[in-house]
Amino acid sequence: MTELLELYNRCVPESYRVTEEAFEGLTDGGELFTRYDGDCLIGYALIRGSSLILLCVDEVYRRQGIGSDLLNQAEEWAKSCGKKRLIVGHGSDYVLQGVPTEADAHRFFEKHGYTCTGYTYDMTVSLPAEKTAEIPGGVTFELSPVDDEIPAAVKNVEPAWLGVYENTDEDVLLAKVNGKIAGFCLAAAWNRFSCGRRNVGSVSCVGVLPEYRNRGIGLAMVSEALRYLADEGFTRAELLYTSIPHWYGKLGFVPFHRLWMGEKEM
Repeated sequence: MTELLELYNRCVPESYRVTEEAFEGLTDGGELFTRYDGDCLIGYALIRGSSLILLCVDEVYRRQGIGSDLLNQAEEWAKSCGKKRLIVGHGSDYVLQGVPTEADAHRFFEKHGYTCTGYTYDMTVSLPAEKTAEIPGGVTFELSPVDDEIPAAVKNVEPAWLGVYENTDEDVLLAKVNGKIAGFCLAAAWNRFSCGRRNVGSVSCVGVLPEYRNRGIGLAMVSEALRYLADEGFTRAELLYTSIPHWYGKLGFVPFHRLWMGEKEM
């Protein structure tokens, strides 16, 4: 596991580096294809089901066909299992939600027949935030440990987040109207990519129940989350994997990664 992690951390931008504990949880299971130069791991591909979880090649060994060979092995394995398509960076199973586009790594997949299904953005804002949102009338905020009500609210907005909320040790920031949950988000010191960055807080899994939308509750809730993180001593907050950068930009968030998502019919 250590050599897989070391190669992963060499291949990704610094903001995506992880600890060994986090890496084990992200990469558990699946089929692994490797390439060595002597005793040195120089590349690998990890696939789970229909998802290509990781494809890493040491920078020194790139443009020698190693990545293409590993991708071909992964695709052949998927075909042998009856998979009809291979997904990169989206769906319900991934390490990174997309391929960072800064170094044009996504062009590799396009060259091999993958088509773009969309983009997500990682965003950051300095704390305390200069821009804030007005709190709508009748809305209150509170921090709460996960109880029976919170998973039900999450399921109503985005069932894929249930595992995140059910397994968190952090309190959840709730927006309430007349005592009922109208929205929720996590404002915490940790995300999976927090390795070595103690001053960076995280805002994630922001949701507003359908009957409370278009009232400004969501933006006010994120503004409250940023205030909370600033009060806790964080000097910057990050938000990963959003498809609505302009909305978060209203609070001063700016993109620092754009990620390409794709897939290929087998």
